[in-house]
Amino acid sequence: MLQAEVPSELADWVLDLESQDLVPAFRELPAIRLLYLQVVLANVFGSATVSKSEQWLCDGLNLLALSMPDGLPTHPKPARSLITVKKRLDLDIDNFITQEPICTVWFKDYSRDDIAAAASSSCKVSKCPRIFYRVKHDANKMEWRIAAKLSSYVSLKKTLQHLLL
Repeated sequence: MLQAEVPSELADWVLDLESQDLVPAFRELPAIRLLYLQVVLANVFGSATVSKSEQWLCDGLNLLALSMPDGLPTHPKPARSLITVKKRLDLDIDNFITQEPICTVWFKDYSRDDIAAAASSSCKVSKCPRIFYRVKHDANKMEWRIAAKLSSYVSLKKTLQHLLL
């Protein structure tokens, strides 16, 4: 119904607010969304602490509540913590961090399948005395193979695809 009011040249730019692909913050009022962006930018680039950023967020929401005739919306209820704001803006970087098992000395990387299929925990690099997984037992005496060391990294390709799409 909104696209009928928009000129045909701009029809591709109209957001479908019911879309599941849309960042959750787009389902909120533009003023609240802009407040979210300001708070995250202050935290990330302005070196504002988490507590200071959350204080600015609460102050901004209080000002918006006073300026709106009906107060703040109840659904969706505006976020009041920095973690929730980042999730609503889809900026939660933990989604992009990948952890790979590696040798504790030579940092040779192994896949989870390598750990499951390995006959022993010894590193496959010649003359390496270390291991790349440990064996743990739970209360039921079930054996679990746990990586001895994990290397965390962020895939540049995945991150750029997410940020640019």
